[in-house]
Amino acid sequence: MIFDSTVPVGAGEAVYLAAEAAEVPEGELEAVLGEAFRTTAGARGFSADELRGDADLRLYRARVTGCEVHVAGRRRTDGGTIDVRRPADPG
Repeated sequence: MIFDSTVPVGAGEAVYLAAEAAEVPEGELEAVLGEAFRTTAGARGFSADELRGDADLRLYRARVTGCEVHVAGRRRTDGGTIDVRRPADPG
């Protein structure tokens, strides 16, 4: 689930994702490192050598298999008034 917990009560929005994760094969590491570490919020990206062989770390990728969105009661168009989760196309 991804949401902003700092917003006032009743103003929250969220997306719920289901996913399958798998390790990135060693032969694909070089090709995906730029995307995997394009933003690191101040942390450094890892090199391929730090993610393969006897290294302690591995890189994984997730494939989204399901997606739902939080719909606040005040935004519902079906007459309901309580918050609900609705399916969304993960694209």
